[in-house]
Amino acid sequence: MNKIQQLYKEWKILQPLNEKMERDINQQFMIDFNYNSNHLEGNTLTYGQTKLLLLFGDTMGNANIQDYEEMKAHNVGLELLKAEAKDSNRMLSEHFIRELNQTILVRDFYKTSRDGDYRYKINVGVYKTRPNSVITPTGEIFDYASPEETPSLMGDLLEWYRNEEPLIQLAKGEISEFIEAKDDEKSGQKKVVRKSSQKNDTVNDTVNDTVNDTVNQIIIELMQQIPEITIDKIVIQTGKSRRTVIRRIQKLKTEGTIERIGGDKGGYWKIN
Repeated sequence: MNKIQQLYKEWKILQPLNEKMERDINQQFMIDFNYNSNHLEGNTLTYGQTKLLLLFGDTMGNANIQDYEEMKAHNVGLELLKAEAKDSNRMLSEHFIRELNQTILVRDFYKTSRDGDYRYKINVGVYKTRPNSVITPTGEIFDYASPEETPSLMGDLLEWYRNEEPLIQLAKGEISEFIEAKDDEKSGQKKVVRKSSQKNDTVNDTVNDTVNDTVNQIIIELMQQIPEITIDKIVIQTGKSRRTVIRRIQKLKTEGTIERIGGDKGGYWKIN
């Protein structure tokens, strides 16, 4: 974590990047990310072949044509992921994860059983329909989730992600990493920009105390940045449901942490 924080500080010092530097960094990341991710999965393209393919569309070399297709498709998946992260109105979903899987794997394919006796079909973009496992370095067989429980576990994963996102941000030690106040050049007012994509709250009454405390802190931070912020804007910025935000605000008011000065129009929030 200390290394990450140090790298982030160095990154901030370099801001704003000039156009050429930003382009070079994005290009380098694109090549490194696609090469390393596919290389781990057995893709045979060399680093040089990967670079030529992604920058110039060059398919020179003796690699399997499927490896070229998978590399190009993986890069399309990267662009989809970047677009998803930038869209603050789109929630991470199982549908998007399956769509990403279908994009990266291109088309259905066949795998050979471990004993080599038969082949079976892998359908891309859908949850698995047959059990799968891996042999560990100790020679033991580790079974992955069964086909029957996979949909439920994927739902649990997304619920965990939506609940833990604020905690992950706070664990970095700075709310300012999570939200950033910027001057609105037109109005001169301050506004808050959420850096991560908006996530809707799906747990409401079942949110545990830790998550509630996190939401409280985010609300307080928003009110400090923009005293006149409305509840609707807080809902948008936190990604929580309106009901959850109202309940959190009411609790903060009851505790005396915040108070409303003035009415809904023209009033502002005071942090005690």
